[in-house]
Amino acid sequence: MKNIEETQIPYNKPHVTGNEKSYVLEAINHQYIAGGYGQFSKKCMSFFNDHYGFENCLLTHSCSGALEIAATLCDLSEADEVIIPSFAYVTTAASFDKTNAKLVFADSQINHPNICPESIRNLITKKTKVLVIVHYAGVACLMDEIMRIVEEFQLILIEDCAHAVDAYYKGKALGSFGHFSTFSFHETKNIHCGEGGLLVVNDQSKLRNALQIWQEGTNKSDFESGLKSKYEWVSTGSSYQPSELSTAFLYGQLLELDHIQNQRKELWSYYYEQLSTLASESDLFQLPGHETGHNAHIFYLKCLNIGNRNALIQHMKTNKIMAIFHYLPLHISPYQRGKSNDIPKLINTTNWSDQIIRLPLYIDLTRDLQDRIISVIHDFFQNQGAALQISKSV
Repeated sequence: MKNIEETQIPYNKPHVTGNEKSYVLEAINHQYIAGGYGQFSKKCMSFFNDHYGFENCLLTHSCSGALEIAATLCDLSEADEVIIPSFAYVTTAASFDKTNAKLVFADSQINHPNICPESIRNLITKKTKVLVIVHYAGVACLMDEIMRIVEEFQLILIEDCAHAVDAYYKGKALGSFGHFSTFSFHETKNIHCGEGGLLVVNDQSKLRNALQIWQEGTNKSDFESGLKSKYEWVSTGSSYQPSELSTAFLYGQLLELDHIQNQRKELWSYYYEQLSTLASESDLFQLPGHETGHNAHIFYLKCLNIGNRNALIQHMKTNKIMAIFHYLPLHISPYQRGKSNDIPKLINTTNWSDQIIRLPLYIDLTRDLQDRIISVIHDFFQNQGAALQISKSV
């Protein structure tokens, strides 16, 4: 057996509860493994309804697929503008770029990577139709302020909850606020099926159209409910449904949700307890009084500059620990630079991108391995004499 100091510690290790295999085999034996409304697809969608009140939800092959459906439902044109956080995954923006609407990038908060409400308000014009928000690391955006903006300017709100399964804002599940919300079940997420997603349709008036898009642009749901004698092509759409093999795997994960979340929160809290002594006394990265129920999706540190951050990543790599940076700002991406010369200065987004480092966090991470990670970090800062800022936003 390898000595613990010799063990390579990955950033992520997809957890398997032990139930997934039996459910996948059950799906195979049931002889219905295509996507749509198989038994496990129905069970998964019922789970989200029962636990979070998501009455209208559609499983998708990815969160990106769910975002594409949401973007289509917004009925956008070249005359419209969509406000999107620059600190986000590329498909958060790319899904709306396909509509030909103008993408307008908002800055992060100074004290959290989430989108800044003041930045949103400053970007709104008569052309603004949609606001997209991302609950980074499973920590809610400032929803009271954001909902005031949405209502004042009559915007369509999209919640990108890729990080935020089983996370809350003032006791209300994330995914409940937007007209449409999307979730990810990629293998790096708390709950996963390798690759998968979920669209939540909170705008009841858009449900029928959402079903048509989800079902390859057909009125198949009307046919299955007996309203039509046949189904045919009626709208824009594509094949977005995951197979029953994926949803069977996902169902096995969902049944262990409480255990998975409790374990992750325990790991998150231990990191915080052991590393908070490194934070400077003048730490600005707080959200005092921010009422949120995070889901321990990511534990991150914010170093003082990009050089310090990169040196820490290299130090951890030398010690066989994979710690990684995160998003590169979308507003200065090669694709955006190729589309426009009007590049905004989003200082907070750039700072977060340059300075954030994510630590290994998965429920099979042992206390011994976590102690080793913590020891290597302490060693780095003692030798560097460098300060560190740790988010106290949750």
